[in-house]
Amino acid sequence: MIPKTRLTAAYEKSKIIAAKIEKRLSIKTDRQDIMSYMVRETDGMSQLEMRLNSAIIIGAGTGTTATRLPTNFHSLTVNPEANKKLTTEIRGPFPSAKDITSESIITLPYLSAVMQESLRIYPPSPSSTGRFVAVDGETIDGRFVPEGTTVGVHQHSAYHAEWNFHRPDEFCPERWLPESKKSSSPFSRVNLGY
Repeated sequence: MIPKTRLTAAYEKSKIIAAKIEKRLSIKTDRQDIMSYMVRETDGMSQLEMRLNSAIIIGAGTGTTATRLPTNFHSLTVNPEANKKLTTEIRGPFPSAKDITSESIITLPYLSAVMQESLRIYPPSPSSTGRFVAVDGETIDGRFVPEGTTVGVHQHSAYHAEWNFHRPDEFCPERWLPESKKSSSPFSRVNLGY
């Protein structure tokens, strides 16, 4: 059962999204935005498809981004040495701002390490997407879990456990660099969010 308050909130959100879509579609513009891509899709999307896709995009982009950006800035503010290293790495290969592209920034190892470490310290979501236990059940950590049970990992707990990360409460982007000896944790080969 879904509480009535959640259903009411979802309905209100749907009405707001529908009104925003209708308003945007009434504006004729050459500007490329997410709606122009939805409209241009092979045969175009129906209003319902646009509403559903918009709800997903809004949900995915607002909560995690609203959490992620401030925690990145906080981590760099309270760790001036990491901030200095990142600033040096970013400013080094780019003569001007127009040279900074999505393709060029993925080549920056320290930037990637900062993003990974920020996600580890402050995961935007407390838990991972649940998985169903397979047919016949499974023994997890010495306990039998029946089939069909949803299981998952509480990210904050896993990322702050000393058996998973050396000095788990310290912001240490170097642990994600390939040459780092500190990256010998069970998670060292895992991308934590992107």
